[in-house]
Amino acid sequence: MERDDTELINSILLGDETAFNALVRKYQKSVHALAWRIIGDYHIAEEITQDTFLHAHKKLSTLNEPKQFGGWIHVTAKRRCLAWLRKKNLDMQSLESVPELTLEKTAYENYIADLREDAYTEYLREIVDDLLQKLPDAERTVVILHYLGEMTCDAIGKYLSISPNTVKSRLSRARNRLRVVDFYLKPIKHKRTHDNSLQTTNWKSQDKGIETMENNLEHNPIQGLLPNSAKARLGYGRINGLTYSPDGKRLAVASGFGLWLYDAHTNLVVAWGKLSDHEVDCVSYSPDGDHIARGFSNGFIIISNTIANAQTGVPYEPYRTIFDVHADCVWSIIYSPDGKTIATDSRDGTTRFWDAASCKVKYTITKESHHANELSFTSDGKVVVCVSWTNKITLLNANTYKTIRTFDLHPDCVTTSAAYSPIQEIIAVGSDNGKIYLYDRNTSELKRTITSHKEHVDVLAFSPDGKTLASASLYEKSIKLWDTDSGEHIKTLTGHASYIRGLAFSPDGKTLTSGSGDGTIRDWDIDSGDNIIKHTGYTEYVMSIACNPNGNYIATKTSDHAIRLWDTRTCKNIETDYQFQDSTFGITFNSDGDLLIASATENGIRLWNTNKDEDKMILTGEAEIMEDISFSPDGNTLVSCSTDDIIRLWDVQSCEEKRVQLGPDNCVRGIAFHPDGKTIATRNLENTIQLWDVDTGENFRTFVAHYRGVDCIAFSPDGKTLASAGSNDDFIKLWDTNTYKSIMELTGHTDLTICLAFSPDGKTLANGREDSSINLWDTDKGECKKVLYGHSNKVTSITFSQDGKTLVSGSGDGTVLIWDIDS
Repeated sequence: MERDDTELINSILLGDETAFNALVRKYQKSVHALAWRIIGDYHIAEEITQDTFLHAHKKLSTLNEPKQFGGWIHVTAKRRCLAWLRKKNLDMQSLESVPELTLEKTAYENYIADLREDAYTEYLREIVDDLLQKLPDAERTVVILHYLGEMTCDAIGKYLSISPNTVKSRLSRARNRLRVVDFYLKPIKHKRTHDNSLQTTNWKSQDKGIETMENNLEHNPIQGLLPNSAKARLGYGRINGLTYSPDGKRLAVASGFGLWLYDAHTNLVVAWGKLSDHEVDCVSYSPDGDHIARGFSNGFIIISNTIANAQTGVPYEPYRTIFDVHADCVWSIIYSPDGKTIATDSRDGTTRFWDAASCKVKYTITKESHHANELSFTSDGKVVVCVSWTNKITLLNANTYKTIRTFDLHPDCVTTSAAYSPIQEIIAVGSDNGKIYLYDRNTSELKRTITSHKEHVDVLAFSPDGKTLASASLYEKSIKLWDTDSGEHIKTLTGHASYIRGLAFSPDGKTLTSGSGDGTIRDWDIDSGDNIIKHTGYTEYVMSIACNPNGNYIATKTSDHAIRLWDTRTCKNIETDYQFQDSTFGITFNSDGDLLIASATENGIRLWNTNKDEDKMILTGEAEIMEDISFSPDGNTLVSCSTDDIIRLWDVQSCEEKRVQLGPDNCVRGIAFHPDGKTIATRNLENTIQLWDVDTGENFRTFVAHYRGVDCIAFSPDGKTLASAGSNDDFIKLWDTNTYKSIMELTGHTDLTICLAFSPDGKTLANGREDSSINLWDTDKGECKKVLYGHSNKVTSITFSQDGKTLVSGSGDGTVLIWDIDS
C-alpha cells in the first residue's frame, strides 16, 4: 500500500532516506514537467528538478503541514525556474559592456523583487489557510484532497466513501465561497525593472510592422493579469469612482475590472491591480498616502500598500489585509483624519467602523434602509456625517458612535447624491428634482438651494477650500461649477459624450477630474474650464457583443448607448463609435462581415457599412422597444422583435418589411434563426418557446420549456438541437428539433444563465452566468468540460469565432474577454 506524504515525511525526519526516495519518485515526473514547460529545455529542467528536491530535503523540517508537500514542492520548482530565467536574461549581455551603476541597480531591483515574491508567497499561504478554515468541514476536506493532495474526484470519493458527483458538488460550492481569492491562486508575474541597456526583447513584428495580439499584450497593462485560458481583455471596465492621493501625485480610479493608478503629472498608468473577481466600487487613500482601501461589489474590503515608484503594469503588492465584512456591495469607504479608523457603508444595510491597525470591527450601525449612506469625517475627526438615502442627515460621535443629532431634509428633496466640505462645514445634498440643498453642519440650517439641473443630481464634489461645488446630472453630459457662498453658477464644463460617473478635485484645487459613461476620464483646468487631458479605454456595462466572420473585429454594445469596434490584433478600440440617443438592444454582423446592425428604442434599426464607416440604411417601423435582432443564415433577411409583440422580417436589399402578428400577451423578448433559414424560434416572459414559419408567418408549434420565463435560446449549427435556459431553473435543456422533445438537461450550476452559444462544430455549448462565470459543456456527454472565471460582473453576451478556437464574452463589469478554447 502506498504511503501518504505525511507518513513519508515523518519517516524522512526520523532518518529514513528510502522514504525520501519514495517521495521523489512520487513527484519527480510532475516537477520535471512543470520545469520543462517553463524553461523549454528538457536537460536544464532535469537539473532544476534535482536542485528542487535537494532544496526540499534541506527545508523539509520547516514544512508545517506535511500533507501540503505536493503544492509546496511545485511552488519551489517554479521559483527555481524563474530564478534561472532571470539569471539567463542578465547573462545575455557581456557584463563588461554594462556600467557598474546599472549592474548594481539591476541587482538591487531583483533583490527587492525576490523579497516581494517571498513575502507574497508567504502571505498567500496565510490567506489560503485562513479561508480554508472558513469552509465547512466537508468542503474543506475535498478542497485539500483535490488541490493540495492532487487527488481525482473518483479517488476522493473512494477515500471518503461518497460518490464522485458529491465530491464535485462540494468542490463547486467551495469554489463559489472562495471566488474572491481566485486571483490569489493564479501565478503572478513579478516584472523586473531594467535599464534600457539591458532590455533585449523586441516585441514589434518584423514583417510590415504590424502588432499582432500576442505582441501587443506586453504593451497594454490590462493584459498583464489575465484569467486562465484568456488571451486578451478589451476595455478597462466601467468607472465607479475617482480619488486623488493626499499629495496630489496619484489619481486612483475604481473600475469594473480593478483599480487603476495614474501619475497626476505625466497622466500615465503607473500601477494597477485586480485583487478580486468582483468590481471595485469605491476607493480611499489613508491620510498619509501609504495605503489604499477598496470596497468591492461582493462586500469585501482590501487594503494594500501603495507603490511610490511603480512601473507600468506592476500590480499592487504586497497585499496587507482582507476584510470579509459586508454581505453585499460596499458603497462607501473612508479613512478618519488620523488614519486610525476606516468607515464603510454597504447595501447590506450596515455602516461599520474598523480599527485600521487590527482590522477588527469597532462598531456596527444597522440602518433603516438598505440604501447607501454618504459618509464623511469632520476635519477634527470627532464627528461622522451620514447622509441617508432616506432623506435624513445624522451626526455621530466618532468615539462613541452615538447619535449627536438627526434632522430631516427639505420635503421636496429625494436624495440622489451628497458631499461634505470639512472646511466650511457645509453638507450638499443632490435631489432627483435637479436641485442641490446646502446645509450648515453645526446648526442644521438649510443655507441655500441651488437649482442646478433639470433632474437627478447624480454626482457632487467640493473643492479643497470648500468655495466651489461641482455637480453633474444622470441625464446630462456636462459638469457645472457653483460658488458655495453665493450659489451663483460659475461655469459649465462640456466635452463628455455621456453621463458623468465620478468627480474629484486635485488637492491644490486647480484641477477637476471627471469620469464618464463615454469611457473617458478628463482633467479640467478650473480657471479656464479647458479640458487638459483625456484618458480612454473605460467602457460601461457590456450588453451585447458580435464578432465579424474573419475574427478581425469585435463590436460591443454598452449601456452608454454606444457601439464600439475593437481590433482583435491590437486589442484597441478603433476610433469609430456609433452613438445612439436612446438605448440599443440588439447587435450583430451579417455573414460577410461588412454590415453591422443594431436596434434602438426609437431610431428603428440602423445598418452600418463597416468598410466605409457610414450608415447604409435605417429601417423604421411602428415598434415600441426593440428587444432582439438576428440575420438569416444567408444574410438576406433580418428579423426583429419588440415590446409591441410583433416580429418584423426585413429584406436587407430592398428594405421591404413583413410582419407576423403575435398574441398580445406573449411578451416576445428574444429570437433565433434556424440554420436552414426557414424557421424562427422566439422566447417570451412566459414559460414557452414558439416556432414560426418564415415564409407564411404561421406559428406551427408552441411548447412549454421551463418553469417560468425563457431567458435565452440558441440553435446548434447543424440545426438538430435547440438549447434553452429559464428564469427560475438551475439547468439548461437541449431539444431535438425534429420532435421538440427534451433530450438532455445540463445540470450542476446553481446560478441564472443569461446567454447561450454553440461552437461551430456543435460539440460545445457555452453559457454565461449571473455569477460572472462561463460553463463549457460537452453536448454529447452532457458534462461540464470547464468553467471560465475572469469577469467581475455577470456575463451578458458570448459568441464563438468562426473557427471555434476562440470564445468572446462581454460582461457588466465593462470589459470583454477573449478566451483560448483549446487551452
